[in-house]
Amino acid sequence: MRRPVIFILESGSQEDHDAGRREGPVLRGLMPLLDMDCECRSVQNLTEYRQAVDEFNGDGYCILHISAHACAEGFGLTDGTLIAWDRLFRDVDFKSSKGTGLCLSACSTMGKDSSLIEIASAIPVRPQWIFGYDKDVSWTRSASASVSLYEAILHKNHADLAAALAGIRLTTTLNMWLYTRNLFTQEYDFLSGDMVLRRLVGEPADLADPGEWRENLLVRRGLLETEAV
Repeated sequence: MRRPVIFILESGSQEDHDAGRREGPVLRGLMPLLDMDCECRSVQNLTEYRQAVDEFNGDGYCILHISAHACAEGFGLTDGTLIAWDRLFRDVDFKSSKGTGLCLSACSTMGKDSSLIEIASAIPVRPQWIFGYDKDVSWTRSASASVSLYEAILHKNHADLAAALAGIRLTTTLNMWLYTRNLFTQEYDFLSGDMVLRRLVGEPADLADPGEWRENLLVRRGLLETEAV
């Protein structure tokens, strides 16, 4: 029996629910092709959210995949409840020893106005990596990108992961951001499909940073000094 790997916590809008638009079952059906186990829990309210989080915390899953609608402050449940990013990191047991990752299949979680990374950077135990998008994303494009992402993770090869990010950017026009620990510096840093493509053609990678928000974030965290005026 394969080890449980991916746990999908899905909570679309009421309109999504009524129309039967669900990303989770699609991914769960495809994961056996990658020889990866996957469970999906559709939650509509706070009680069901707590039950799903307890299941993730207790059963040794490696990746939490959240499929929902999001904003700068957090993501929403079907009944309209907002799960703030800081609450998510309090509720979920992200242990580095488990190799836990967080994939956010939701709009603009890595956008310049999102507080996600700033909050994640301030907690002592965080996911080893976080994936998200800097703009709006459709369910179909997000599902396709997630399959490419998980195949690269399965190979445990940094080159495959970089290629997956670049491929997602080229085939879906989505710029998927990775926030993870740098193997050489042990500091957390960013990588995106745009950055990979720009490096391949020899352009400065920092041109890919929208609104210089990444630099501003590092300044606020004290990891980058500003020049004296």
